Amino acid sequence: MFAALLVPFKDDSAMVDAAVRASLERLDVAWSHHGARADLVAAAVRFAVVAHRGQRRESGELYVSHPLAVAAIVASWGFDEVSVAAACCHDVLEDCEVSADALAAAIGPEAASVVDGVTKVGQLNLAPGESASSASMTKFLVAVVSDVRVLAVKLADRLHNLRTADVIGEERRLRSATEALEVYAPLAHRLGLEESRREMEDLAFAIQMPDRYQSLVDALEDSARDRHRVEVSALRRIGELLATAGLRAEVESRTKHVYSIYQKQQSTGLALGEMHDLVGVRVVLAEREECYMALGVIHANFTPVPGRFKDFIALPRPSGYQSLHTTVLCDGSEVEVQIRSEEMHIQARYGVAAHYLYKTTARGKAPVDPDLALDLAAAPTPEAFLERLREELAPSNEVVVLTPKGRPVSLPSGSTVLDFAYKIHTDIGHRCIGAKVNGVLVPIRSTLRTGDVIEVLTGSKGSPSRDWLQAVRTSRAREKIRKFLEDAVHDPVTEGRSEIAAELRHRSYGHLAEDPVYLARLATTNGYTDLPALCRAIATGEIEPAHLRGIPDRASPKKTPAPQASNFAAQVEHALGGLLCSFPRCCNPRTLTQATGLISRMHDVSVHASDCASLAATVRDLPPGEFNRLLAVADGDSLSWLEVQGHNRMGLLRDVLDILVAYGADIAWSSVSNRDGAVLRFRFTNRVPNRTELLGALHDLDGVYKLAGV
Repeated sequence: MFAALLVPFKDDSAMVDAAVRASLERLDVAWSHHGARADLVAAAVRFAVVAHRGQRRESGELYVSHPLAVAAIVASWGFDEVSVAAACCHDVLEDCEVSADALAAAIGPEAASVVDGVTKVGQLNLAPGESASSASMTKFLVAVVSDVRVLAVKLADRLHNLRTADVIGEERRLRSATEALEVYAPLAHRLGLEESRREMEDLAFAIQMPDRYQSLVDALEDSARDRHRVEVSALRRIGELLATAGLRAEVESRTKHVYSIYQKQQSTGLALGEMHDLVGVRVVLAEREECYMALGVIHANFTPVPGRFKDFIALPRPSGYQSLHTTVLCDGSEVEVQIRSEEMHIQARYGVAAHYLYKTTARGKAPVDPDLALDLAAAPTPEAFLERLREELAPSNEVVVLTPKGRPVSLPSGSTVLDFAYKIHTDIGHRCIGAKVNGVLVPIRSTLRTGDVIEVLTGSKGSPSRDWLQAVRTSRAREKIRKFLEDAVHDPVTEGRSEIAAELRHRSYGHLAEDPVYLARLATTNGYTDLPALCRAIATGEIEPAHLRGIPDRASPKKTPAPQASNFAAQVEHALGGLLCSFPRCCNPRTLTQATGLISRMHDVSVHASDCASLAATVRDLPPGEFNRLLAVADGDSLSWLEVQGHNRMGLLRDVLDILVAYGADIAWSSVSNRDGAVLRFRFTNRVPNRTELLGALHDLDGVYKLAGV
């Protein structure tokens, strides 16, 4: 069909060669499955051949063979004629002397708009050690938000580049592989183009680690006979069992691709011979209800492997993928079984392209994923955008949880209650004080698992603190918390500089706080453009002053003989490593073990008796993040502290105290507050022999939803 278009150019070696003919033959085959008119695609083919006249790839082949091969890939995915036409011409605006108006006149404004989107995506500099430019990130974001066909063409372009990467230089080949693994393969996963994602990963893996790739391929070939035996047995037995149960099903084998095997080895440390799930079977039935019936038949006749069942029908992936996944034992080997309906199989095979192939009323422009687009659009910087992109698109690194109304929410693996709250809404995140997970009260740091039903509990106003930054997994939540902290600080530059000065004084280098040359060098040493940028980062919790590179270690105090017991002030100063001490008149500690120190913001120490009422009143109002200002004078170290928050109920205080006593907590003082008549807070300064077990016991108490401490 399309090959006939080359007849007028058959004698022109600058327009037609063997590679061009081969690409058109592949396009013919791919388009023949559409059953649609080819007028627009034919016009695009002619335009591309003429526009790229004389241009050649590094292999020496005519360049136009590349965009035509890309068009064949897009057609094989099931995308519409506009997408395929745009693929034919996706490089003409960038590489040829062709105007946007001329392109629109040749292939229509809609296809020309897709070409313009592909052109704007540009190159993403994602090689290790490099950062993406703001311009490229912005262009990529525009493409993500606007039209899925732009991404389809770009993915096909990258896939064909990987297939022909052997003719390009080493540096470009490695860059292409890195970009494929970090961005384009995950995007293919998000679009549901699983076959292409797997091929892209294997090609990129072979480029990045050729020796490792080849060793796995060789090992798979060595074990192919044993796998084939198990595979044939599983196919036969499952087919017979389903037929006996009256279920008409198509049963076929599926192969685990090389990169997924490598990833599993990296995460588990297993050798190839220790992996028992390399054999896979796919079962396709007519209706959704039959999938669960087939699952019952298989589990009744094979031993299922515990913990290996996933219901992606009830909880679809963000790409729309649906299947039941289970692993069973067959002839002593593990066999992964995927069960899906015919409609689900179409979705799994064509992904987002099913929108064009099988929903004739839903033609035209389609966004990628509304939630993904909005999340990426909110990224404040190109670096944050890239971090979110990697985080959101990781194909094997997600959990799907449910709102109380049953709406699925996808989050990266390891996400906490706080991540979920910020995913729902920024204000809900700010006011989160805990959650009910599957009906059980849990603290904000609790890690979520697929299938959890989450009900967020909120307070009357936002209360994010710096320690929240350590309680979240997603970049979105971290950005929102930092923005809240930044807005809460009246002058972040002044606040940050004050904290730098305090850290320098703490290390006995206070004079450096007034040295502009040193402070400027401190900022650049830690990766910031100038001192104000470093100060803002400190004020918003992006980096802690104690973690700054370039600050000298604390100057060692002069070693002097221990003072006589009669000079108590000298004893205290010696015990605290030479810190300047003062003794208020409110109390009169007589021994080191009776004394507790409170570090002021100027880093001198006010020494009180441990049972001093004035000290207790001061400490009661300390924010949790400042509890390390308390020092046990006897050992010169900060007292451990613990804050327990829970819903008010009869006996909660008694239960907490019982646990503290049971675990040998040395309670120096305690305070109780009741806010809004709904929440009780307990705060204890204590020395605990086994802190981990204590926290676990407190966490299990009915009504306790948050524990905090340092």
